Amino acid sequence: VVNMFDTAVNVTEFGWGNFSLHMPMTLNNNSFGERVVSLQQNASGSEIVCLYAATTIAPYCCGGKNSDSISWEIRKYRYDGNEGDVQTFGAADTQCDQMWGSFTVPSTTQVPTSLPTLIPSQIPTSLPTIKPSQVPTSLPTLLPSSLPSSLPTQVPTPPPTFLP
Repeated sequence: VVNMFDTAVNVTEFGWGNFSLHMPMTLNNNSFGERVVSLQQNASGSEIVCLYAATTIAPYCCGGKNSDSISWEIRKYRYDGNEGDVQTFGAADTQCDQMWGSFTVPSTTQVPTSLPTLIPSQIPTSLPTIKPSQVPTSLPTLLPSSLPSSLPTQVPTPPPTFLP
């Protein structure tokens, strides 16, 4: 949850106006996109923003002409309606060069999903899949099977060679 605050009294000179809170995301030191939120001038409010698990967020706020009245905080979202822990907070600047710390989005519980994910999970699930895979894996098994296959081969195998 992003909470944005504005303590401005003068609507024409202060307020969010053109200010935006930028939340660039990185994963394993690679850029992974950015979320940007803003408010109308002289307003305070909240917005729920979805961030990818395990990404690092380094927010900054800038873009307007007077940053004295602007502040913000990012809190962990809670489904029960209560406010979650503050992940980071800060103010605005006019040069877009002020970083306000960073935090890593916690990973969610690893459970199988019916759709592919955009990011491979870092920890495999502990639960088996419901159905067997339709396509065999390209990786060999670690141990040979102890039983022969139930299907005969169509063609006899060639005799072994003794030369490389």
